[in-house]
Amino acid sequence: MGGVVMIKVKDCWDQLSSRVQQKIVSHHPHVSGDSSRKELTDPLYWESYLKELNRDEKAVVHWMALERGEVGLSFRDLRGNDLPLRPVPFRVALTRLRQRGVVYAVRQKWGETFYIIPGDIREAWLKSVLTDATAPAENVEVTALAPPGSVHDLFHLMVMIDRDGLPLTEKGDVRRRAAQKMDVELETEGEAFADARWINRNEPTGFHIVFQIAEWCGLLTAETGRWALKRQALDTWLTMSYKGAAAYVYQQVKRALLQENPRLAAVLWWMEQQSEWVSVRDMALMWLQKTEKPERNWKALADAWMKTCLRPFHSLGWIDWGECLSGTAWRWSVFSPFVEGKDAVEQRWFVQPNFEWLIPFNFPLDLRWKAAQFADLVQTDRLCTYVLSGDSVKRGLAKGWTAEDIVQFLKRYSAVPLPQNVVASIRQWEKNLIGPVRLERVLLMSCEDEHIARQLSTDPSIGPSFRRRLGGRHFVVDEQSAGRLVRQLEAAGYPPFTIERSGAAEDASSQPVAGDKKHRLQVENRYPELTEAVPGLERLPKLWTSTMRLYHPSTLIKLVERAVEMQLELEWRRPRSDRCDILRPIRVFNTDGVWKVEGLDQKEEAKEIELQHIGEVRIRVPELT
Repeated sequence: MGGVVMIKVKDCWDQLSSRVQQKIVSHHPHVSGDSSRKELTDPLYWESYLKELNRDEKAVVHWMALERGEVGLSFRDLRGNDLPLRPVPFRVALTRLRQRGVVYAVRQKWGETFYIIPGDIREAWLKSVLTDATAPAENVEVTALAPPGSVHDLFHLMVMIDRDGLPLTEKGDVRRRAAQKMDVELETEGEAFADARWINRNEPTGFHIVFQIAEWCGLLTAETGRWALKRQALDTWLTMSYKGAAAYVYQQVKRALLQENPRLAAVLWWMEQQSEWVSVRDMALMWLQKTEKPERNWKALADAWMKTCLRPFHSLGWIDWGECLSGTAWRWSVFSPFVEGKDAVEQRWFVQPNFEWLIPFNFPLDLRWKAAQFADLVQTDRLCTYVLSGDSVKRGLAKGWTAEDIVQFLKRYSAVPLPQNVVASIRQWEKNLIGPVRLERVLLMSCEDEHIARQLSTDPSIGPSFRRRLGGRHFVVDEQSAGRLVRQLEAAGYPPFTIERSGAAEDASSQPVAGDKKHRLQVENRYPELTEAVPGLERLPKLWTSTMRLYHPSTLIKLVERAVEMQLELEWRRPRSDRCDILRPIRVFNTDGVWKVEGLDQKEEAKEIELQHIGEVRIRVPELT
């Protein structure tokens, strides 16, 4: 099988010379210049451009988009038996598609070349052929709503690592006791991933799943004896909208899934387009129909999907379950990136007299992160329930909060006035825990004048980043908030000058969350000629391809051997017969002095023919104009 290749058409186009680009543009007469590669990512363009492709080209695009997905075709694959066409017609169609800029030859970092349809071209083609491929399931009874899922659990894991640390054994493994303790507090069910081979565990637990996702998202780094948070990456993720954070996690999970199951790329793309309930049975039947496979296999296909993605996606909070007339159905949940929603700042939170603090799941993550500094999560149901206590407030005080900071923070987004007993308790806890002298690490932001200070403090995106104001021109800022504040100031037109740039201040230049830089795939910068689809064609005697004729037995052996080597078909008839047959020879061999050829006829049925029974013959050469 070929390698996994993830690339966009722009990445391919930018590596082509202007001469090669012009050659490709010539196959798109109704567009000009650079716009041809843009048109290929437009489903509407595909609806009309499909008419320009011949039958073989359509078959190759259909097969590569639906069944190969992110899997590139290697040279070895081009000689295999899994192709939708016979090898030579397939290679000719593949070369024509390369000339059209639909398929590209890409060199992997280890030197092997693969043929791939760029992801955005593939998605545009899928939109043109899979729109309304199956009707939404009707009369669905909900059987299980999705749990809070990946964003909630990933967030809570980051809070626990920040609070308690995550120590390693001498062998570099997470200590079992620490993993078990954190697993209890996470909602993700490891059992749902038992058959998902894209998770690197034989018996995964919720902790292992969420920890793996944290690594994929680039939120953790291994230090001596422990795992630690990557502060700038975490800060960037926390400042995303709830849907943005969910979409980022989904993309990392999807990438890992496709690395192990690259042929699912088209299936996942189709799933992402759905907005209604989908019957698992109808989905499997539709896919078998589109890929021209026997419909009797739908149960095996549906079971494979359930194990690989549907059950894991439910555990990650992205899918709800239901039952309909045709069996199990699924839909995207409110926690998925595919259901419209908004952050819940307007919904506010509720602080109750019993010290319980109710926060919506989709409350901005950066505000929830602040809340977790001085409160403990105790329950997740329709809301996140945090509890304020002497111990949790003590933790917040140690992180630099004051009682007044906590009270003002609670008031800012509270739907109702704070209970007076809660306010009084927070202040009393501070008096009991803090002595007459206080030392804390913070950053000081100074403005040129009071007008700028007043303008920044009232800016809704900047003001909440300040801990408190000192005098007319100065503000106290948490180190952990420095990176976010710098970006906000730059966006507002006030890029700050930083003195003695600390590790926290370096957060300012943090980029969106990302893993290690990927090796840039090298695209072959050459316009392919159709003759390349049949290597050695120019050395093949024209006498052997022009007309049917009789040959001396020794010459006939050489002719058939050449056809086997070049994977070309034979057109032949028996002596004294007018009927022509077609054979794709696979091997020539001698048994007890009798030369025979073994191959496949036009019905793909195996045939074994003695060469002495072959009369007139010629090698069939594909049309290359």
